[in-house]
Amino acid sequence: MPHLLFNLQHVSDDEADEVRELLEHHNINFYETHAGRWRIGLAGIWLPNAEQKDEALSLLSEYQRQRLIKAQDERQRLQEQGLLMSFMENLQRNPLKVFVAMLGILAVLALSLLPFFSAFINE
Repeated sequence: MPHLLFNLQHVSDDEADEVRELLEHHNINFYETHAGRWRIGLAGIWLPNAEQKDEALSLLSEYQRQRLIKAQDERQRLQEQGLLMSFMENLQRNPLKVFVAMLGILAVLALSLLPFFSAFINE
């Protein structure tokens, strides 16, 4: 019976490629499904049978652990270089840019909620 090994929804292309390479490198049979044009299907990497399930899950777990460590190291490096700013730091460095962005967000929110408020006003 097929087993869903890796759901590809919201997964970056580089991560999906790395998982495919990992499985191919360890000679694990798999096939892939796509969500389709309307995105109603399930995009994923599947194992055709459960024979290699434990090995594949172990490899995938180790891969994800290594990817997490790599992402944390990258975040730490960016933070040390001053390239990763919090909202308050961004507000202090670029107040006009943040203010314009907030106005844009409020405008979209107001336009989105306008039909609901007009229904209350017209009653």
